[in-house]
Amino acid sequence: MTDLQAYLVILLGFIIFSIIILINQPNTSGWLIQLLKALFILQIAFYCIRILCLPFHRIPLLAQILYAGYIVSFSFYAGAFVSYWSTALFFKKQHQSFKVALFENMGTLYKLLRASASILFLYSSVASIFYYSKALQFFTVSGYSEAFFIFILVVEFASGIGLLFRKTALYAALLLMCDMLGALYTHYHNYFTKQLPDPLGNSIPSLITQTVLISIIIIAFYPNKTQTLKAVN
Repeated sequence: MTDLQAYLVILLGFIIFSIIILINQPNTSGWLIQLLKALFILQIAFYCIRILCLPFHRIPLLAQILYAGYIVSFSFYAGAFVSYWSTALFFKKQHQSFKVALFENMGTLYKLLRASASILFLYSSVASIFYYSKALQFFTVSGYSEAFFIFILVVEFASGIGLLFRKTALYAALLLMCDMLGALYTHYHNYFTKQLPDPLGNSIPSLITQTVLISIIIIAFYPNKTQTLKAVN
């Protein structure tokens, strides 16, 4: 999947979400929320398959399809995320109506957000172990030590597990958000100091994943979380 296609999916998510919110119809809002759930479920399923395939020889076509599933689902969500907060600023009445429908599904969505982010980082850390030399090469080229690489592996794996539990999800999401910000910094630092190409394209996974992590953090901090998240446990 090309960088342009990923950004087009983000734009598509933004446009569709904005239109649905502005139409202000309960049925269409419910349909859109169900679509988000389906995308997250597919992304979780894709990464479960990727983890199961790790011990075997890499199949390029399968890897591309499964990776594209992650990019599509998280890119669409990133567009939806931007749309949600944009309409909150400029179309408060319509936004409030959609917010009611969203909160009715918040328990399930929160579970899916946590599970989708968790499986992503668990895969990332486990895959880095299977392809240790290749993963380490990026860190050493970027000027980091092997010890730091191992530290990041531990953080991603432990935080991936932490996302699965409501009591630790907030702290795990905060750690992983710092991790993603570090990745974003590294790509641009490499571009300006080492002339490595395409920092904007390389930053797509970090940018779209941060919208999911920010959502987890916001829900965990929400003042009425005891009511909003009562269906989570």
